[in-house]
Amino acid sequence: AGQKGNDVKRELSEIQGKIEFQALMVQLFVQRRFQHVLISTRFYRALFNDGDTKLNLGKDATDLFLRSTGMPPTVAVLDSLTNEAIRDVREGIRAFEFLVEQKELDSASRQLMQAFAIGEFMPDVQTLPRVKKRKIVDYVQKGNRLLSAIEVKDYGTAETLVKDLTTQAKDFDGTKPQTLIETARRTAGLFLAKARNAAVSGDKEGFEKSLQQAAEIWPLNPALVEIS
Repeated sequence: AGQKGNDVKRELSEIQGKIEFQALMVQLFVQRRFQHVLISTRFYRALFNDGDTKLNLGKDATDLFLRSTGMPPTVAVLDSLTNEAIRDVREGIRAFEFLVEQKELDSASRQLMQAFAIGEFMPDVQTLPRVKKRKIVDYVQKGNRLLSAIEVKDYGTAETLVKDLTTQAKDFDGTKPQTLIETARRTAGLFLAKARNAAVSGDKEGFEKSLQQAAEIWPLNPALVEIS
């Protein structure tokens, strides 16, 4: 009876150990620490070589695995997903470095963001040269400044940024912002022309209305000061 009780305790301890180990592997996977996942799956197979590799997860986690992979959650599936993620990150970083060399910074920024989102803690991402990352940071910052300038209708600054970005990145598409800038400039110019005509003819009300309309379209238009 004593031996049987010890065997039961040993079996329960092993089951508990497997559950805790599995929880650790899944946690590492969720945290995107893929090298740690691979190490843990290798250890798991060495420690628990009874052939039972099914992961004991809750219903929500199990359903997520089934929807994502179409297969029940097992150590082999976790290992496969990890290897796939590592491969995607490495290919993404290689593509990023190539695009930076080709001065295609818009596409390079997207590749880097995708690789970072998947494998933030992978050596391929962590050891990227700072010079290449700074190029992307500078490009993204200018892109954000362009959006802000357009939002506040600072079209002079926006036009300068469009020129800088076009020179900096071969794949930057400045068609939309440049069209918006030109449209604002022409529309503001029409209202300023109406304001001049109203001023010449002594139409104070028409002058003020046209000037206000021009200011609403392009508040920082240098020509506004001259007309005023």
